[in-house]
This record gives sequence, C-alpha cells and structure tokens, in this order.
Amino acid sequence: ALLGARPAATRFDDFAQQQRILDAKANRPRIYDTDCQLPYTAADLKECTAVENQAGLTVVVVGDSHASHWLPALESIGVRYGWRVLTHIKSSCSLAEIDVVPPKLGRIYHECSVWRENLIGRMDVLEPDVIIVGQSTYGFLLLEDDPEAWRIGLEGTLPRLAASSEHLVLLRDIPRAPWDIPTCLSTAVWKRRDTRECDFSGSSIEISNQLSEYEKMVIGKIEN
Repeated sequence: ALLGARPAATRFDDFAQQQRILDAKANRPRIYDTDCQLPYTAADLKECTAVENQAGLTVVVVGDSHASHWLPALESIGVRYGWRVLTHIKSSCSLAEIDVVPPKLGRIYHECSVWRENLIGRMDVLEPDVIIVGQSTYGFLLLEDDPEAWRIGLEGTLPRLAASSEHLVLLRDIPRAPWDIPTCLSTAVWKRRDTRECDFSGSSIEISNQLSEYEKMVIGKIEN
C-alpha cells in the first residue's frame, strides 16, 4: 500500500461532495428551456406563468437573466403559499432608465428601452400585489463609468412601477466573482483545502456595495 493513501470510503465521500458542487453549476432555471426570456432583438412583452393560482397573491418577477436566477426559489414559495407567479424577463435589460450598448449588439439597446416602457404600461393594467425586480449590475458596470447613473436610472422607473403595486421588492445583485466558484470549491474539497480560499474581495464588491447603497436611496423614497 502507498504511504498516506486515504481509505476508499473517505475518497468516495470527497468525490460525491465534489460532484454535487459541479452539478449545482449546471442547475439552470427551467425558464431557459422555454421562450419566456426575451432575446436582444425582441421588444414586445412576453408574459409567462411560473405558478398558476387564481386565488392567491399575484406576484410578478421582472428584469433580466439575473431575475431568472431567483425563479426556482420564488416558484417554490409561490406553490407553498398559493401565489400566482408571473414573469417578464428580457436578456441584459435592466429596469434602470439608461441607454447602454451591449457588446453583443454593438449599438444602443433600443429594444430594452421600448420593452421597459411596455412593461410599466402592463403593470399599470395588471396592478399586481407584488412586483419583484432582479437585474444584473455587472453589465451596467461594463458600459458605464459613472456609478451614480445607476441611481438616476432607477429613479426614472422604480417609482412608476411602485405606483402599480402594493409592494415593490428590489433584489440586490450578487457581486461577480473573478473566478469560477463551483470549480474552485470542488477543487478545494478534493484536495482537502480550506474552502475559504475561494472567497474574493476587491473592486467588484466595493462597486457592488456602492450600487446597492444607491438602490437603497431610491427604494427608501418609495412608500410601498
């Protein structure tokens, strides 16, 4: 036997945990398997039902792909509490009233501006009990040098959305990691290293915190 070799059962446990971490990386919301997340070139609304229930609260999840990331949890909560959960999702389109030039388009994202206005109009008609906003701040940071533009852009839209609903919820975006976290965690488990080595800090978190403070300023002025 080799000196220092681990028992087979322990090694298998390491592999099982490693595999669970890697499986999580591939665990995508089911909205990606539908046509409910609008592509760049679409501007018309696409309202989809994530949880059907006519008797409970009507909750509408709006935003870009980062709003989609929250859907599995919101669907589970909706089923438990009898919510009707609807979605309005568009790729790389935040609710902030800002003209951006996504690298994939190479031009001003006019479709996003049109979609955003259409969405606000739809909420005026629907009058849902709750509107939940989820959106990426990373795409904004790639294209804007002035973080305060995020606050100004949100001030142009969030109060209008809030006027259509009893409750407006803005989910903070998570900071973008500088490396692949599942791969890092999986490697740490396999090599029996401290998983805290996958922690990260720096400018991405600092700017994320700054944008979050701007979001709090905007939300703090909205009564609902």
